Amino acid sequence: MAVLDSLLGVSQASTEARPGDLVERLQQLWQQACDDELRPLGLTLAQLNVLSALAGRPEVSTTELAPLVVLDRHALRDVLGGLRGAGLVLVGGRGSLGRTRPVQLTIDGRARLRAGEHAVAAVQGRMLAGFTPGDRHRLSAMLATCAVNLAR
Repeated sequence: MAVLDSLLGVSQASTEARPGDLVERLQQLWQQACDDELRPLGLTLAQLNVLSALAGRPEVSTTELAPLVVLDRHALRDVLGGLRGAGLVLVGGRGSLGRTRPVQLTIDGRARLRAGEHAVAAVQGRMLAGFTPGDRHRLSAMLATCAVNLAR
């Protein structure tokens, strides 16, 4: 448990009393590990999330995209700027509804998305090492329940 306490920066007693702290630390470690794996691809986790959202919604507007990827307008603008500069997305001119602008993946964007998904899957594999399929299912179910409880 000392290794766990050191890694998480909290004591076991604290994680039992405050699982939110553990979820927060796990999210930080997840972000860092994913960014480390994505860096050789020239991506960040935020950029991968945007590419993934675009793959499922061709020509979505920037206004619709921001809440899908949990970014505010300004952060989304910065992320899209990097993706556009790398040739991974196309951002259209003013849309039919005024300031909204359509965004779409390029062929290179789709290829980078596939590579990024493989990189993140490797991180997930490391994170879940030692879990049985049943453990994985229970973990997913418990986290989903937590999300539903907080979304109410």
